[in-house]
Formats: sequence, structure tokens, C-alpha cells
Amino acid sequence: VGGYDAMRENVLLDVHLETGDPKFLSGAKRIAAGLKIFCIPDADGAAFPGNGLSRASCDLATGSAGIVLFLDRLLRPRPADFLLDEVLS
Repeated sequence: VGGYDAMRENVLLDVHLETGDPKFLSGAKRIAAGLKIFCIPDADGAAFPGNGLSRASCDLATGSAGIVLFLDRLLRPRPADFLLDEVLS
């Protein structure tokens, strides 16, 4: 149905951090470069469409929140910090 999958993109960053393999970082950078065609500028900044590309979305899986998390992790490499895995360990 089209749309962005932030979880998939964050997995690329996770695999790169774990293995050091540059092809995963390269793939993440290519995806980040392509995101600008989906950006919806507004008075407060920008939004991104969610699953199906039919409405602006703020959810973590397919919307602006997930895109911001992905881009932030791309600029400041670190393990994913949006789940409670480390709290439960």
C-alpha cells in the first residue's frame, strides 16, 4: 500500500552498529535522502504521511515520529532507545 516503515529503516542502523558493515549504513543513507519527496511542510515545521500515503501521521511505525527517530539515529549513531529492552534485562 506504500508508505514508510521506520522499524525497517531502524533495523538497518541496528545491523550496521552490530556488524560495522558499511552497506547497511549506505542503505540507510539512501533511504534518508529519498524521504524529502514525502515531506509535507507546514507552519510548525514538517510532517510525513503514514501508511498508504493518504494522511499526515505522527506514529512511530510509519509516521513523523519514526522518521525523526531514524534521522536522529543516522546523525547521532547509537543503539535504539525507543524500547524498554534495557529496562527489562
